[in-house]
Amino acid sequence: MEDTENRSTLSELSEIAQLTNRKIFVSEAPYPGSALNPVTLHRRTVYMPDSKNNHCFLAAFSDPKSFEKNNMFFGVFIAILSPLNSNFEIRKKDSIDRFNPFLSHKSLKLGSYSFDKRSVISGNDERWMRKVLSSNQTQQVILEALAMKEYWFAGLNSVDLGFIPDYKQQSCFGIFTRQAWIVDKSRIEALFQLARELDKLIKF
Repeated sequence: MEDTENRSTLSELSEIAQLTNRKIFVSEAPYPGSALNPVTLHRRTVYMPDSKNNHCFLAAFSDPKSFEKNNMFFGVFIAILSPLNSNFEIRKKDSIDRFNPFLSHKSLKLGSYSFDKRSVISGNDERWMRKVLSSNQTQQVILEALAMKEYWFAGLNSVDLGFIPDYKQQSCFGIFTRQAWIVDKSRIEALFQLARELDKLIKF
């Protein structure tokens, strides 16, 4: 089932790329099956650069045998000139967070009341977090993205994009989910538009 479903997903993404005049680069690496588990699992990656902005791209990753936090993700990203070892991640604040007395000691704060009350920020570089999120417009775009269907994150160097040669040594900021790969053309177009908007707003 896993093999059939993922092949269908790759086919749908390839079709969307063709319909929108974008290139797509797909990789598949099979894991050998066994007598107890004859299903062949695959490590899969997708890279789809935007045809309208060469700073924006879609990336997807899935490794069903990995137990890492980022064993699956799907999102759009933009390149940013920041240190590779700097990172931060933003998620929507939920009801559990609001009643967690230890959260304020663990999370970073932007200093914007409207943003901090609706989000949780973690990471190792508060200076770069404040720099990237310095614009009120950037903050609003990110909050709207975090409210999308599925569970979305925003972050700098939050996921490993090393499977894309051009971005092995490049910091990237992205909007992504760890719940599913998106294969709806209109939603993918909306994500690319989101990435273009962030690319215009996040300038140093």
